[in-house]
Amino acid sequence: MTNGVMPRFAYVIGHITVIDPEAWMEYRSRVAETLMPWGGELIFRGRKVAILSGAHSHPEVVVLRFPNVAAVESWFSSPDYSCK
Repeated sequence: MTNGVMPRFAYVIGHITVIDPEAWMEYRSRVAETLMPWGGELIFRGRKVAILSGAHSHPEVVVLRFPNVAAVESWFSSPDYSCK
């Protein structure tokens, strides 16, 4: 809570380096369906094109939006989703 106002959304930002392209394609084809039970949505997934400040060594970026932090935590720890 900031200044008495609940945040409107919670975001997950993934910085990704693909080691196994076949496994990555399989993984990414299944993630979107795991978001729905928690009200999550894929906002952006793609490759970086420019770094305006600092350094960033991961070529892939993903941004997910959820209605709140509790939804992110529930999704991340769910049996339907596993990044481990």
